Amino acid sequence: MVWLLNVHAVFAIENGKDTLHSNVLKEFVDENVEYAILSHRWGDEVNHDEMSKLKTMTKEERDKVREHEGYGKILKSCKQAANDRLSWLWVDTCCIDKRSSSELSEAIRSMYRWYENSKRCYAYLHDVERRTFPTKQDKERYKNSNGWPELFSRGWTLQELIAPADVQFFNKEWISLGSKQKHASTLHEITRIPESVLKGTLSPGQVCVAQIMSWAADRQTTRVEDRAYSLLGLFGVNMPMLYGEGRKAFQRLQLEIIRVSNDQSIFAWDPNGRIRRTGLVLADDPSYFRDCHDVRMVGPGDFIKILRKQLHFDKRTIPPQWGPASAQQLHKYTVTNGGIEICLPLTPYRDFPTIHRATLACTQGEGALLTIDLESRGSNYYRSYGATNVSEEIPNFSDLYLACHRDPKCCNITLDEGTLRHYSFTRCGAFPPVINGDCVALSSLTIDLIVLVYSSAKVKARFAVGLGYYFDEQWVHVVCDDAGDSESWSEDYAKKVYAQLWNARIKLANPMPQEQHRLIWSPYRPETVCYIKHAHLPRSICAAKIIFGEWKQGYTTVTIDVGQCTGCCYGPLKWRTTVNATDCFPMSGLLKMDSAYRYGHWLLVDGTGVQFLECTAQKIELGDYGHWDHGSETFKCDGNIFDDLKLLPDTPGIDAANSAYREVERMVSNFHDGRDEMGDLIKTFTGLSSRPALALHRPIGLSLPTSQHLVLLLKALSTRLTGKYLVTTVVRCAAYYVADPNSEWTEKNESGECAPLESRLPSITALYDIAQPQVWRRDTADKERKELFKKIREQFYVLLNVHPPATVESGSDSAVSKIFSEVELLIGGSTAWK
Repeated sequence: MVWLLNVHAVFAIENGKDTLHSNVLKEFVDENVEYAILSHRWGDEVNHDEMSKLKTMTKEERDKVREHEGYGKILKSCKQAANDRLSWLWVDTCCIDKRSSSELSEAIRSMYRWYENSKRCYAYLHDVERRTFPTKQDKERYKNSNGWPELFSRGWTLQELIAPADVQFFNKEWISLGSKQKHASTLHEITRIPESVLKGTLSPGQVCVAQIMSWAADRQTTRVEDRAYSLLGLFGVNMPMLYGEGRKAFQRLQLEIIRVSNDQSIFAWDPNGRIRRTGLVLADDPSYFRDCHDVRMVGPGDFIKILRKQLHFDKRTIPPQWGPASAQQLHKYTVTNGGIEICLPLTPYRDFPTIHRATLACTQGEGALLTIDLESRGSNYYRSYGATNVSEEIPNFSDLYLACHRDPKCCNITLDEGTLRHYSFTRCGAFPPVINGDCVALSSLTIDLIVLVYSSAKVKARFAVGLGYYFDEQWVHVVCDDAGDSESWSEDYAKKVYAQLWNARIKLANPMPQEQHRLIWSPYRPETVCYIKHAHLPRSICAAKIIFGEWKQGYTTVTIDVGQCTGCCYGPLKWRTTVNATDCFPMSGLLKMDSAYRYGHWLLVDGTGVQFLECTAQKIELGDYGHWDHGSETFKCDGNIFDDLKLLPDTPGIDAANSAYREVERMVSNFHDGRDEMGDLIKTFTGLSSRPALALHRPIGLSLPTSQHLVLLLKALSTRLTGKYLVTTVVRCAAYYVADPNSEWTEKNESGECAPLESRLPSITALYDIAQPQVWRRDTADKERKELFKKIREQFYVLLNVHPPATVESGSDSAVSKIFSEVELLIGGSTAWK
C-alpha cells in the first residue's frame, strides 16, 4: 500500500475552495493507479502529519506550512502532474508516516517498486540555474558534489534514476531540461551507469553485483545505514531495517545478496589495489567497488574455457577434476555460521605458505579473470594483500570457508615516549593522522597501520615507527632515515614509510619470538613478556630502541626510546625477548631480577604481590643502586640516585627541588591478613622451609614515584650506571624478628637506639626490592658483527701504516684522527687510535 497526494485537492486548498469531500492523502495499491513521483534533495520539507491535516488547518497554520521550502516543490510537482494528466503524486517527505517504524520499513522495502511503477518521475535539480542540462563537470559551481548537481551524489537517488522508465529533469525554476533517455550519454559520464540500463534495454538484474555497487561508490547518505538500505531494491533483496547498526548494514546486505545469487563478483572489490584492506572477504561500504564499473560476470562453462586459455592448457593437461561438474560447483555457495562455504581454484604463493591466489568467475572488461589473495587463518580464509611470487602450479579446486563475520578484536596501544626528550627527540609527524595523544587504536576493520616519525635537530637523526595489526597479530617495526630523506617533510616521510611497511606487513606480522627465559611464576604477581628491537640510527652513535609489551585483552604498551649504540649491535631489526616484572607498579621498563626469587619474602603492597630481599649486614635505602654479587648472592650498593640528582643541576628537565621525586607511601599486608591482637604485626611468606618468614611490627612500604621526572633522571644517569640495579621499593618497620621460637627482635633504629615497642616509629629498613631499569640496560654486542668490525679495524691499521696521515702539530687533532675516533666508538673498541 502507498499514500498518494490528490493533485486536485492540493490545488483546491491552495485556491481556497471547498475540500470537504476530498482528502489530500489517500492510500492505494500502487499497481492499480497511475501516478507521478518526485526525486529530489531534501531540505526544509513538509511531513506526513502536516499534509494530512492541511484541509482542516486555520489560515495561520496553513501559511506556516507554506513557508517550508518543500511545500513549493509539492505545488510545482502537482502542477507538472496536472499538465501530464496525472491526478496523483508521490513525494517521499509527506507520503510516508515516519512516526511509524513499521510503515517506514515497508516504505524502504517498497520504494524501488514505487518508482518503477510510476508513470513519470520528476527529477528536481535544485542547484541548476541554467536552462540547459549540465554536460561538463564544474567543481566551482558544484563544490560539494564532485562538480555535478547534488542529486547525482546522494544514495537514495540512484534507484530513483534507474527504476522509473520515464525521468524528466527540471532546474531550480522548474524549467524542463529533458529526459533520462535524451541525456543518457552525459548521465553515464556522471554516474558510470551504462546507457543501456538508463535507456531500459538492459535491466539491473542482468548486471553483475560489483558493477551495481560501483554506481553507489561515490554516493552519500545522511545515515550510514542508508548506504545499504538504499540498494535493496536494485538487488531485489529484503532485510530488516536496524538503524543504529552502522556499517553492519552493508555487511548484512552483501550476505542477503549471496543467499539469492551465485555472482562471485561480490568478492572482487578493490580490483586495482587502491584500498588494500585485509581481513573479512566482504567490503566495508560501496566505495570499495569504485573501480568495478567494467566488471563482468562469467558463466560456469565460459569460466573453465577462459581459465584454460589463461593457463595455456591443452586437452591433454587438463586436470581430471576440471570437468563440467566442477564448473557448476564453483557457482554454488552458502552462508553458514562458520563463514561463506564456497569452492574456488587456489594457487599457492612460493614464499607465503598460508596465502593463495583465488580465481573468481568474473572479468574486468575483456581482460583476464579477476583474482583475490586469501590467507588461511584457522578454519577460515581472509582477504590478503602484498604477497609476491605466485607459483606456476595448476590451480587446485578447494572447498573453503570465507570469513564474513565481523571480528570485534582490536589492538589498543599506549605509547611511552617519556625518555625520548633526553636526546632531544620528539614525535614530529604521523600517518594517517589518527593518533589521540599517546593512544593508538588499530583494527583490521578501520586503521590497521599507523606510522609515527621522531626526529632530533641536536642528534641530526630521524626514524619512523610502524604500528600494525594484521589478522590478530600486532607488530612493530622501525625504519631509520636514509641520507636522502632527511630534508623531506615529516608527513611525506611518514607516507613513504607507510607504503613501504604496507607492502611488507605480511612478513612483519609473523609472531614474535618465543620467550628465551621466564621468571618463576606466581599467582600473586604477574609477569609480562616484552620484546625489544634495536635499530642503529645512521650517521650517529645512537640507536632507536622499541620495547613491545605483551598483548593482553586487546591492550599493550610500546616504549619508544633512544640510547647510545655499541656499534656492534644486533643484526638489523632483530627482536629479542625479555621479561618485564614491575610488580604491577607503572614504572618505565623495570626488569625484575631472577635471583631474588630464590631468596625472597612475599608481601602484599597496595594489594599487589611483591617479593622482597632481606636486609642483612648493609643499610639499604630507597633509590640505592649497585650490582648483584653472584658469588655471595647479595646486592652491593654503589650509590643513591637522589644523591646523584644534586650533581645534575644543568640537565634539561632535572630539578632537585621538584616534589615529583618524593617517595610514595604504600600499605603493606600479608597474604592471609594475619595480624596480632594489636593489629600491628605482619608476617612474610617465603614458601621455602629453608628460609623462615619475618614478623614485622608496624610495617610501611615506600616506593619510587611513577612520574616522568624520575624516568628522565634514570635516563640522565644511564650512561654512568649501565647494567646497575635499583632499589625501587623498601619496607620499613619499627622492629622485626625471624619467625623462629629462638629468635629475638631486631629493634634498633638508625641511631642505634632502642625504645619501648609500642612507641617506636617504622625507621628500620627490613626488606627491599630491586629491579634493573630498561634505560640502564646496555645491548650486548653481536659476536659476528664484532668479529667483522675487528677485521675491518685491523685492515685500517694496515692501511694506516702503509699510508700514514699527514703530520700535524702536537696536541691537535687531524680530520683522520676524528674519523678513527668515531670509528672506534662505533665498533666498541678503544677511542685511542694512535
